[in-house]
Amino acid sequence: MTNKVNLSKRILQGIEEWALPAHSSRFLDFYHGLLGIQAEAEEKAASPEFKLDKDEIAKRLNSGRPILSYEDLDTDRELVNATFRRVAHLFAEYPETLGPVPESLLSDGFVLPSDWIKAWFAGEEIPAGTYGDTVHPLLLTTLVQQTLRPFLIGYGQALEGSFYKDTWRRSNCPVCGARPEFAYLEKEVGARWCLCSACATEWLFKRMQCPYCDNADGSSLSFLTSDEGLYRLYLCEQCKSYLKAIDLRKATQEVVVAIESLTTVAMDAQAQEKGYHRGA
Repeated sequence: MTNKVNLSKRILQGIEEWALPAHSSRFLDFYHGLLGIQAEAEEKAASPEFKLDKDEIAKRLNSGRPILSYEDLDTDRELVNATFRRVAHLFAEYPETLGPVPESLLSDGFVLPSDWIKAWFAGEEIPAGTYGDTVHPLLLTTLVQQTLRPFLIGYGQALEGSFYKDTWRRSNCPVCGARPEFAYLEKEVGARWCLCSACATEWLFKRMQCPYCDNADGSSLSFLTSDEGLYRLYLCEQCKSYLKAIDLRKATQEVVVAIESLTTVAMDAQAQEKGYHRGA
């Protein structure tokens, strides 16, 4: 097991150093608040004791299943619920993100339903239920993922070294099953590695395949590069999604990949202006 690292706190420190007055925006204010909540949850969460041995881990991965399932999740539910309420209140302050948050989710006694967590692990959209049409279809799923993220990061770190990340080669995370939010090309041979949007696990993935719809048709896949060649924007014409990446062969200083997803917001705007959407 690796030493526990508060990744949310490290990302928060990174964007504080990057966020000069010229970069100030509600976007960064929102993420500053979110990362602060997640950093506190990471700090308070106990290091997970994962009971699966390497044979069972290999069995799950060989069958195409991520290592972690809802049944394996052993967290402080009181801390999880408190984190959810704080995350929900933050989203309520920024309705431009995914729309208004139902008042029922903002009550002091709200308890995150187990069915919502199960649905997230199954990759299913959480139904809006009685909240009506004002609830953005991705709001509940996003609230659950951002709540679970600091706890899932702990599992990702606990499982470090328990499996070979270069043999998974699937479009979802080998630890928790979530989709990637960023990618990088390694310094040595330029192989493409994905970064999980939930637990921050990294895994090797094909250079020219969409990690959101698995499209491998080269005629409908492309990428744009920044002027200096440091950044790439992978585009898929089949599902109209995009994936941002950094080419570490072009980097002249140390890079914390998890921070790059937030400091490259101009690339998001570029992709969205062209009609593409974030895959994760």
